[in-house]
Amino acid sequence: MTTPTGVHIKFERTLNAPVAHVYKVLTEAIHIPQWYGPSDDFKITVHRWEARVGGTYRVEFNTPTGETHIVVGQFKELVPNEEVAYTWSWEGQP
Repeated sequence: MTTPTGVHIKFERTLNAPVAHVYKVLTEAIHIPQWYGPSDDFKITVHRWEARVGGTYRVEFNTPTGETHIVVGQFKELVPNEEVAYTWSWEGQP
């Protein structure tokens, strides 16, 4: 993730799952609602998920209290079974 100041933030997490499975669920739109959102109370709608370098995405989060938040970004790097890198910003924010 790149912040407005140009600082890159790298998140890494170890999961108890086969690497190929994790890569698949992070690159196929059908799986995104299960991975995004802080709880099952949120409704997640994937409007666009073009998992290819240069592809873009747009994901809508609807909170239990009725708020709507939309995140947008672009895929920067995809290395099968190794890395998924993309930008992240809230729609309407600089």
